[in-house]
Amino acid sequence: MSSFVPPKFADVGKSASDLFKKKFDDKKDFKHVVQTKNKTASGLVFTSGGDFDSKNNVTGNLKVNYKKDWFGEFEGSVSTAGPAKAELKLKKLVKGLTVTVTGDTAPAFAVAKPGNPAKFSHSTVKVGADYSQDFFSGSASAETQFWSPTLLTGAAVIGFDGLSVGGEVKLDTDTIKKDVDDYNVAAEYSGADYTATLKTSKQGSILTAQYIHKVNADVQVAGEFTTPLDGSDDGRAFGVASEYKVDASTIVKVRGSTAKVVAVAVEHRLPNPRVQLGVASQWDIVGFSAWNPKAFGLSLTFGDYDA
Repeated sequence: MSSFVPPKFADVGKSASDLFKKKFDDKKDFKHVVQTKNKTASGLVFTSGGDFDSKNNVTGNLKVNYKKDWFGEFEGSVSTAGPAKAELKLKKLVKGLTVTVTGDTAPAFAVAKPGNPAKFSHSTVKVGADYSQDFFSGSASAETQFWSPTLLTGAAVIGFDGLSVGGEVKLDTDTIKKDVDDYNVAAEYSGADYTATLKTSKQGSILTAQYIHKVNADVQVAGEFTTPLDGSDDGRAFGVASEYKVDASTIVKVRGSTAKVVAVAVEHRLPNPRVQLGVASQWDIVGFSAWNPKAFGLSLTFGDYDA
């Protein structure tokens, strides 16, 4: 009997989702970014830089990452546009177990906006544990803002010979006696060169079907179909995405959907000077020959971008 370790519930369908989302993040890839990434001899990785969006909002940020085989990983970040964040992953406590502690320092008061008065905001702390072994993967977490209700999450996945089936439940301690905050199920099958997934969201009211196919070493293709389970056509959508490795230095990604949105991303690496160049653009399709530009981003990363 061959062993098989199923993915965590959060990672079911991840390979297809990454093909649709990575390089197309509205908060990251459709901005103009200049940053440097440097790795020290001790293993510390410093990433610093700034970005500005289409509204000319300028943000500066600094991120520090540290990995060691004997304990796990630490990451901390500060930004002029949000709270400081930190994450610690401990991977050597028990075989198959990863404990993660994350937190952020929220500002004392949120800035008042028209129709949205200023209000006090608490820092958030989240503690989670993931455990995997042959034929089973489980996770549990608690997220709290101290004086606010705590969100509890539990998930489990069982699997055998490429097939994985699991579920997840989220409980808000403030409303736990009234209703479950969220609950969903998923199933996934992984073959030699493809993965197919079925997964629900929003209390099982929406079903998403995905597949990803590794055509060859240079080409991947993914498809995604989302539909409400109440029988309505509202919210039904289909999309396709593809990634093509042109050569060792260049990657091209394309994404399109029935929501009439098309996006293209290109990433190219220069050896000297050592620069990673990224370009992402998105259009709304109004008619067969009418494409309206929606978003555009240009990024430059200098230094150890492979770190």
